[in-house]
Amino acid sequence: MSDKKNIKVALVDPFEQRVVYQTIPTDSHGSILGGVKLLIDCSLIDIVTLSDKHMAIVDDNGLYREDTRYSLLPMYPQPLAGNVVVCNYDEEGNTTDIDSDMYDELVSYTKFMHEGFSVEPRFEFMPLPTGKEIN
Repeated sequence: MSDKKNIKVALVDPFEQRVVYQTIPTDSHGSILGGVKLLIDCSLIDIVTLSDKHMAIVDDNGLYREDTRYSLLPMYPQPLAGNVVVCNYDEEGNTTDIDSDMYDELVSYTKFMHEGFSVEPRFEFMPLPTGKEIN
């Protein structure tokens, strides 16, 4: 758990087509979850691992919003829907301030998809292997 009162993150905003620093306050448990939900305007989140120390926090229902826009981060192979928060995490999984190298990479290389671009959500059933298939 972090003793810090605020965490510095990058907000990737595909609506304004910009990447900016934001500061999110932590709650009494050291979590930024409430602040992230307000910042990206959602009720459920997903974590996208970008590297061994960077993560993106996205709207879990972002693909289902009619008004969404998309961004393509330089270190992730597919566009992400809606506002995205990027920050660091430590060995224990605690959220930490975004480092300046990652912020600079996001500013320089993030691509914003044109208005009207969309990604269709896709669900696929993948059965668990049976004992015979494992051997």
